[in-house]
Amino acid sequence: MILMYEVELYKDLDQNPIDLKRELMQKYRLLDITPEETGPVADMVYVSYPLYLQNYVIGEVVSWQVHNALQDTFGENYMHNPKVGQYLIDNLYIDGTLINWQERLKIVTGKELDLDGYLTHFGM
Repeated sequence: MILMYEVELYKDLDQNPIDLKRELMQKYRLLDITPEETGPVADMVYVSYPLYLQNYVIGEVVSWQVHNALQDTFGENYMHNPKVGQYLIDNLYIDGTLINWQERLKIVTGKELDLDGYLTHFGM
């Protein structure tokens, strides 16, 4: 919801931010809140780091996807398998930034960013 608030806020800077937050709370959380219940709508993060919060969402999906791929490759207890570290070095880290993160994700997991899988996994 916070991510969508930021995106929608930048689409029309003349709109009322309290009304927008109330509208998004209804849409995404199915909550009817009063203007007093919206909490703070002004935050330095929107000015200092515009559209930065999306990185946290993408990071969560990447983490989930890599952990799933490791489990598929090495089994349920992959976190205790000493081969996992070398696998990550060879397939994820070795080329550093020579390969963009989307390509590296595809190399390790066999898929592009799997947002549908992430949402399905968490029942959304």
